[in-house]
Amino acid sequence: MSKMSLDINIEEIEVETTTSKRNVFFWSMYDLANTIYSMVIVSLIINRYVLVIGQAEYGMSYGEVSFLYGVVALVMQLAIAICIPFLGALSDNVGKRKPFI
Repeated sequence: MSKMSLDINIEEIEVETTTSKRNVFFWSMYDLANTIYSMVIVSLIINRYVLVIGQAEYGMSYGEVSFLYGVVALVMQLAIAICIPFLGALSDNVGKRKPFI
């Protein structure tokens, strides 16, 4: 088994390790707003909206609409679980990760 060595002079690498408190505060506020939006819109409002539309527009029962919503959510989550490894490998090979986010 051969050993791999990196020909990098560690003394030449400079890494900025400080982050201003202002940036930390703004990132925290962004993350808080994003989390609240995701929780309220995706988890609560869309579910209720789909249930109301399914019952009012299509005449389905609460159980039927709820079941179909669950099936659609399951299919979407499975599709994401299958696609994520391939998209991750593709972004690693391309070298540009931001377009894949």
